[in-house]
Amino acid sequence: MKHSILKIVISFVLANKHKVRSKRWPKNKMTELVVMTCLLGILVGCGAEAQTPKEQVVALESSGAIPKLERGDTLTGTDANTNGVRDDIEAYIVANYTNGAQRAAAMQYAKGMQKTLTVGSTDVQTAKEVQRQSSLANKCLYSTFDGSAGTKHPAAVGTELEKMTTNTKQRLLAYLAFNKALDGTSWGTPAGDGCE
Repeated sequence: MKHSILKIVISFVLANKHKVRSKRWPKNKMTELVVMTCLLGILVGCGAEAQTPKEQVVALESSGAIPKLERGDTLTGTDANTNGVRDDIEAYIVANYTNGAQRAAAMQYAKGMQKTLTVGSTDVQTAKEVQRQSSLANKCLYSTFDGSAGTKHPAAVGTELEKMTTNTKQRLLAYLAFNKALDGTSWGTPAGDGCE
């Protein structure tokens, strides 16, 4: 409907532009083109149906452009098999990483990310232990993924899983609190490949 109205308006304006020329109508072709483009933009903008951010996310999830993630009020989300990885993230890993070693590395990293949400900002010793486990998982990603032969770069895998884990405001704030607990601390690179 919107597109047919737009076509009618454009064809009318183009067909009758010689009739609407007056002293006030621009005589310069470039100015005329700019005015027509602005009018077209206004028509298209006014006719578009506005979607809320939530509706946009649902549409993107339905189209497969982004993974379907749990966005509930719980900090840790659902982990029915109690393996330490949120079920929606586990389903994504299983669907997207068919190589066994890469799948195991991604699961180890996701488990480490999940643990960061429950530490808080005051428990420095627990934060250090979780960071040690996360460092091992990160090293495992870099040992397993190399970015060649069509595989993802390890940094891209880590960033992707971090974004998926911290997909709500509550989860992001918990992850920031974990990082705040580590302020002023240091750690080294783990020995070996880091994989469990």
